[in-house]
Amino acid sequence: MVVVTLSGGAGNQLRLYACAYTVAEYLNQPLVLDVCGHFGGVARPYVLDLLAIPNHLKIYYVSLHDIPFEFRKEFECIINIEEFKNRSELIQAVKGKKNVWITGQSAVVFFLEVERNILRNFLQPEIKRSCLTFFISKLEDRSVAVHVRRTDFLALQWTNDETLKYYKAAITFLNQKIEGLKFYIFSDDMEWVKRNLGYNENYYYVHFFGGMKTDIEELYCMSLCKHHILTKYSSFGEWSILLSPYEDGINITNEETSDIPGLFVMNEQMIENYCDSYKADYKMEIKEIPWNILEQRLEANDNNTVINYIAKLSCDTYGISAKMQKRLMELYGIAHAQNGDANTAVSVFDCLQQTERDSYDFSFNYSIVLEKEGHHLESLIYMGNAWRMNKNIVPGQFLPIRGILEQDILKLVSRQKHRHYIFLDPPNLYANNIHGYYESIGIMLRNVGNTVTILEIVDDSPTFLSELNKDEKSVIVKTMQSFVKGLDRVYDFGVNRYTFCELKTSGMSVFTIDDFLPYIIHEKDNVVFITHSIEGARTSSNRYPLIFFDTISGWDNERPGLNDYNYEECQEIFQCSNKIITKRNLPTEWNSKIVKPFNCMQETSSNEIYLIKEKIKELCHYMRNDECLNGMLSILKAVTF
Repeated sequence: MVVVTLSGGAGNQLRLYACAYTVAEYLNQPLVLDVCGHFGGVARPYVLDLLAIPNHLKIYYVSLHDIPFEFRKEFECIINIEEFKNRSELIQAVKGKKNVWITGQSAVVFFLEVERNILRNFLQPEIKRSCLTFFISKLEDRSVAVHVRRTDFLALQWTNDETLKYYKAAITFLNQKIEGLKFYIFSDDMEWVKRNLGYNENYYYVHFFGGMKTDIEELYCMSLCKHHILTKYSSFGEWSILLSPYEDGINITNEETSDIPGLFVMNEQMIENYCDSYKADYKMEIKEIPWNILEQRLEANDNNTVINYIAKLSCDTYGISAKMQKRLMELYGIAHAQNGDANTAVSVFDCLQQTERDSYDFSFNYSIVLEKEGHHLESLIYMGNAWRMNKNIVPGQFLPIRGILEQDILKLVSRQKHRHYIFLDPPNLYANNIHGYYESIGIMLRNVGNTVTILEIVDDSPTFLSELNKDEKSVIVKTMQSFVKGLDRVYDFGVNRYTFCELKTSGMSVFTIDDFLPYIIHEKDNVVFITHSIEGARTSSNRYPLIFFDTISGWDNERPGLNDYNYEECQEIFQCSNKIITKRNLPTEWNSKIVKPFNCMQETSSNEIYLIKEKIKELCHYMRNDECLNGMLSILKAVTF
């Protein structure tokens, strides 16, 4: 057996899969996918089951801190691929073994050309929707895929003004080298790309309207192009070369950071020389969309006409504003829902929820497609949000609710008042997925009409604040706010649409929440603090109610649950908190403050392992997760002080 622990986004998942596939083929052992890192609410969705890969066994387990001992002891070889420089070293490490567990991430290509050809056959979308087939039908031999990665690269400071100069230079370079090229531009920040690369009759801004699934579809489209212009560090972009059928394409990057052969690296001098010759028109003409006709087609249940029209538009979205795109996505989602394709409809609405949460139509339609896909609890939450905005126009057939629990949930959401929830001191991004768990809850709170801020205070030295005088709080806050602007990005799979504040101190200075409240809340905000740590409880402002949210799942072994604090610490938490959300048994004097989660799953053994072989449509994400949904409902219940 060869087990691989998957992590990261689509590019990293593909790399890990390809590495494990290579090892499994060499050892003639079955391949098993450990998808634990994508369970419980994470920023990066699990995507491999959207591909035409074999139907491998998957495993996940409750304790994310370590591989359960009973299972791990059966493995003779547990390796981190980051330790290997090439395929030969990797093969030597696993030679003669039967049970191998693979972890880590690497930019090294471990597979042979024959294995690459096999991988190319099944690392492609399992279902080719109309937007994909239309793109393939119009693709020409003189095609260039331009991949502009931004979003999280901004926070990591891997993207800056110089990167734009590189893209312009690379496009100019290829245009001068080969006549008649068509440039197909892909990005996770398409509006920025349109503004900065502009219009050219040979440019096509490709952005499929399908939510989470479209990452894989767009990657496949990139791989079908002959030439490529990539973002450095992006394993996602590099896979467009690895999966490409062309051997004679020109593949350009601005820094060689991978093991992919044949990359053409543009140096600073080349970028300066070619950037100045870049030509484009920046006057965008808005496309005319026959909105009335599209709506009439939907009313007549002629869904395929709407789907095909929008699919053609998605292959060149220049001239389509952000507002128009949202409306097209809504029509696209409704058309798929009416066609019985609830899974695609949910994916579209998952993406739409970033900006449309205050729309009655969106909440109502989202609720309908969630119910069709079998997500009953989540459907109730969004129906409750539709009731909150306008109960009188909810169609009568959706009013009856069967169970008492359903009635409670609907009332809880529909009667809530707008609040500003501030999450205090969640652990860092890699702290065993608890960060994703809090992100999930925060996003859902935001989606039902609230404001959410995640304020992370980290004791870390040295930091970017270490050069500042510890008393210059106004300067520090200004620095923090500037840093926040780079992090407040919108991902197409629906994450990060909230304010994220990260403050790092040297450990010498003393900062309290009160120092930052003027900068993160409005005067009329109804503020509620939420924390799961004793540090958050200690630093919270006494001007606003505090909810202590126990980590519930036991996923984060670095931070203790309530039962792990000593008596004095528990008393401190009790004194600071207005409400305490937990499933654990606590002293009777805490009863006045406990708010137990709705209908929570029973506690399970930390060593319990789950095995599943079916395709996983949604394993992850801030949705489709009972723990996160119950956590959000518990918070809404707790604020009804």
